[in-house]
Amino acid sequence: MSTGGAIALASGDALELAGAFLWALHLILVSKFSPKINTMQFALVQFVVAGALNLAFGLFFEREPLTGLPQAWIAVVYAGVISTAIGFTGQVWGQRHAPAVDAALILSTEAVFAALAGYLFLSERFEPVQILGCGLIFAAVLLAQLWPLMKQKKGYKNTHY
Repeated sequence: MSTGGAIALASGDALELAGAFLWALHLILVSKFSPKINTMQFALVQFVVAGALNLAFGLFFEREPLTGLPQAWIAVVYAGVISTAIGFTGQVWGQRHAPAVDAALILSTEAVFAALAGYLFLSERFEPVQILGCGLIFAAVLLAQLWPLMKQKKGYKNTHY
């Protein structure tokens, strides 16, 4: 869904790929441990670990980590409370009740809905390749959910989790 003209690998794509593997590991761990642990305790541990890691990396890699904070405090509080606290607590609660595969498929549409929100609320515009990317992600999620049902109707053995 990124811009840049030709569809090719960029220098940051390796970081994105590493992030995707870590995100997948996170989904697996949440699915494994969330049914066994209190949701609020699990979420709190996530916040403490993520906060400590982000603080350490920020202090290590940023030259002046607190320089822009007075101008950006509203965005920082919003991201911390809405995106992180509410979002990740909701994820832990939701994954207690949903299979990991279904949760991963639902969460993979995050980029599509973020782009849609940018279009609706920030007047962002899409290039054709970005619209194609959104469509492919959404179609893949629908296909992954509908494929087992289609196979079941044709008499194949159900392989859905």
